Order: sequence, then C-alpha cells, then structure tokens
Amino acid sequence: MRKKIILSIIYICIGSVLFGLGCAEMVDSFWSGMGGALIAVGIVNSIRVLRYYKDESYRDKKEIEIKDERNRFIRNKSWAWAGYSFVFIAAICTIAFKLLGQDLLSMAASFAVCIIITLYWICFLIIKKKY
Repeated sequence: MRKKIILSIIYICIGSVLFGLGCAEMVDSFWSGMGGALIAVGIVNSIRVLRYYKDESYRDKKEIEIKDERNRFIRNKSWAWAGYSFVFIAAICTIAFKLLGQDLLSMAASFAVCIIITLYWICFLIIKKKY
C-alpha cells in the first residue's frame, strides 16, 4: 500500500505540473486536461488508500474481494469479453472505414487488431509454459 500512496503523490505532482503549464499557456489544453485528470486520480487513490488503512471493515471487505476466487474468475472473464469485443469492433471499424474511404483510420484499426492478437498469442505461450 505504501507504493500506492507514493504513486498517488507522483500522479498529483505530474498533474500539477501539466495543469500549471496549461494555465501558463506553455502547452495546449490537451495536456492541461491530462494534468487535471492525473490530479483527480491521485486524490481519489490517496483517499482510497487512507480509508483502507483507517477503516478495518472496509479493509476486510477489500481483501475478501481481491482474494475471492469467484471475483477473480469474473475479472478474468470480463477481460476476455473485453478483448473479444475489442477485436470484433476494431475489425468492423476496419471494414467500415475502408468503405467510407478513410484509409488511414482503416489501417489504424487493422493494426490494433493485429497488435491485440499478437499480444494474445504471446501471453498464451507464456501462460502455457507456466501452467
């Protein structure tokens, strides 16, 4: 948990710098918005970690949630569904963008499909050797 609080502080610091640079108009609004989001993430994570340390019932609930086999199964299944959905949606976008004459977007969507399938096979081979 100590790592999480340090990471939260890093998020807040980086976010503050980006937001400050955006307010000084040294970077565009994208980076300023990214800074604001990092500040928010850092604050929310800090609150969660502090609550974890202070509230024993919350800590017990979170530990059960993390270690419970049913929840692990649901998380793994959710990732699988998200991955399948992403490949399917990106493949449809590849075809749709090509039909609409948006070759660059079509190529980006097809590269995304190739990358996720390549990552899948690499992970499959690593996990297959492990188990």
